[in-house]
Amino acid sequence: SGSSVTLADDLTSAGPVTLSGTLVAANRTLTMNGTNVSLVGGGNTLTGLNITSGSTTLTTSDLTVSTTTVSASSGLEIGTGRVLISTSTLTAYGTLWGAGTTTAQTALVASAGSILNSNVRFDATDRNVTMPARTYRGNVEIYSNSGASANSVTPDSGTLTITKAFMVNAANSQNVTFAANTNNPTVVISGALNYLNGGTGGEIISAGTAAWDL
Repeated sequence: SGSSVTLADDLTSAGPVTLSGTLVAANRTLTMNGTNVSLVGGGNTLTGLNITSGSTTLTTSDLTVSTTTVSASSGLEIGTGRVLISTSTLTAYGTLWGAGTTTAQTALVASAGSILNSNVRFDATDRNVTMPARTYRGNVEIYSNSGASANSVTPDSGTLTITKAFMVNAANSQNVTFAANTNNPTVVISGALNYLNGGTGGEIISAGTAAWDL
């Protein structure tokens, strides 16, 4: 706590976990399997985060993870004001929820039985990102903060339903595109559709040929 700590092996916890100070955790995975337990990220980075049972709440400070997996019949709550950044693949079989934001920087994989109730940001700052065509019950943001390259977020085919706001945000000088024309999903947006104009880049929606219901 409050200093540099090296995580020498993978860690499994049924209780609350606080990652404070600087965590050296190359190639290490944290597995949470407790009921209604807290996880304080401390602004640290993990290679893996597995929620295998029960419910875990990310609270107090943020966390960056390469690969995140939320198993069936388990849940990961992103607390108010908190951000979970997944730099590789975030796989949800259970429930993602809470007033915070889940950020996917490469791919979000969500099974048919999973529930996505948290806000989700698809971050195309460094690369193109794929997006499952499914129901999102929180706000969805198509985002890039790139000053070097124009990138895109591409939804899969099928039906994409967003029950709250859908936002496009080019926060720097390069364009970001929601490339629905690639796989032509049907898109249903119940909330507002907003261009946030966070920077000077273009905020582009390529709708394709399938129906959009706004």
